[in-house]
Amino acid sequence: MTKYNQLKVVHVRHYKANYVSLTLSYDNQMEIPMPGQFFMLKPHNTLLGRPISVHNFFRILKKGYIEFLFKIVGKGTKNLSELKRGDYVSLWGPIGNSFPTFENKKTAILVAGGRGIAPLFFLATKLFEKRYEIHFFYGVKKSEELIHILRLRNMSNKLFISTEDGKRGKKGLITDLFKSAINTYTSSLKDNLLFHDQGNNAVCYVCGPDIMMEKVCEVSLSHKIKTYISLESHIACGSGVCLGCTVESTGGQLFHVCKEGPVFDAEEIYCK
Repeated sequence: MTKYNQLKVVHVRHYKANYVSLTLSYDNQMEIPMPGQFFMLKPHNTLLGRPISVHNFFRILKKGYIEFLFKIVGKGTKNLSELKRGDYVSLWGPIGNSFPTFENKKTAILVAGGRGIAPLFFLATKLFEKRYEIHFFYGVKKSEELIHILRLRNMSNKLFISTEDGKRGKKGLITDLFKSAINTYTSSLKDNLLFHDQGNNAVCYVCGPDIMMEKVCEVSLSHKIKTYISLESHIACGSGVCLGCTVESTGGQLFHVCKEGPVFDAEEIYCK
């Protein structure tokens, strides 16, 4: 039986559009999470945990804190959103693999759609520490869904924003903005900010709705940019037993998102 830990709530912040940030005091005996990994958070009065990506991990005076960002979409996340400072949360993790980084690639392109901002924000903090040149693409349906814009701008060399309602950033889909930006940079005769040596110096990280990730990867892979995706799935057990999060690779191999993922090389999933 899965052993859950009990962590204390130190801060709860409610954003617009039903987004909630939940910060917990971390147990120093637990494994330190990496960008891309997730935890199973078990709300009270529920049988199963809810898979939620790590949004941030930081230390203050040697004490660790872990932050989760989620959107209220059902009973489980509603229960989590009602927690107060001083309450305790049952959780298990960190689970899964993480986003890889490279010594020979120092340009990072991050593309987040909606809730995909959760793991990519954490990744951006680590890439910033590693002195990567960061180009962040962030798209949402409604402008009120945008999170951490100032912090993203401070970490990024260039921040691209799209909203479908057109109230902030470029009106439209982030996939269109991404494709336009890539084509503009790669067609330039000048030495550009994103790519050197036909993109071999850059690595792309993507998280968001499936159709959005597929379109982004179609563009990035066509420019020979190494690309990694974080898949969202209906994870019930978090250990690969229930088979509820199975995805098929391009070669027909079956992967469990909670076990072999949630981070995958985009060529394994989208290349035909």
